[in-house]
Amino acid sequence: MISRKTFFTIGITVIAVALTARFAHAFNQKHLDQLMATKKCPGCDLRGARLNGMDLSDADLSGAKLDGACLSTAAL
Repeated sequence: MISRKTFFTIGITVIAVALTARFAHAFNQKHLDQLMATKKCPGCDLRGARLNGMDLSDADLSGAKLDGACLSTAAL
């Protein structure tokens, strides 16, 4: 029989793994470089990228993946 402590530990571990899989996205560095150089990055994978404080006004990000990207103080 599994103890409550072990059951709880297993439950927390499963939740942590699920959240990590959901939110841990690695952005494509070439896409970020392209965005910074041209302000044009349609369809780019920028999931999880740090875009803090960037001027993204007039940027073409149509279809870009921005899940988990940090857009704090970014100009949109």
